[in-house]
Amino acid sequence: MPDDDETPEESFDGAASEALSEETPDRSPLPEKIPRRKIDYKEKPSRPPGDTPADIGEPDEPIEPDEPNGKPKKPRPKPGPDADDVKAKPLIPIRFRTYAQDSATGVYSVTVLPEKSTDVDGMLVVSTVGDDQKALAEIKSAQFVNGGDISVPKTGVLGPIKFKDGEALKLEIVLSEPLRVAMEVSAYET
Repeated sequence: MPDDDETPEESFDGAASEALSEETPDRSPLPEKIPRRKIDYKEKPSRPPGDTPADIGEPDEPIEPDEPNGKPKKPRPKPGPDADDVKAKPLIPIRFRTYAQDSATGVYSVTVLPEKSTDVDGMLVVSTVGDDQKALAEIKSAQFVNGGDISVPKTGVLGPIKFKDGEALKLEIVLSEPLRVAMEVSAYET
């Protein structure tokens, strides 16, 4: 059997490339160094030539802010307690359970039980929970299972609700959009 060094090798493309595979001491010259340039982060990004606002669908004039301080106007909140306002109050420790009664219509059953003996008025804050974030639940309506509507003053806020000592509250919540989600419930004093 011949040695591997003695066996002629064929190239993959079928052409004889012995001249190309020879090693030589000559090297090709290295490219010139590219000059450094510091980046000024305060500069506005420039557009390529011919890239005008009309070409990319932007308005020709800059949009003026609504407020004199340069900030856009904030939308007016609905009257009533905001979830942040409610969360500023003392927390009522509770145990809760939520499950979908009818996920096609967005109806959920919620059971809330105060952990400590308490006889206080409070608000419930209901959030939808995902893998990496949570958001206030968009609730269309809420009612007690045994009858009686519950006020929904803001997104994710229910109440005021009377918490009675050792009594579980059973609620039915209808979401604005029929979603199948996990929920978190917290209670705050009013």
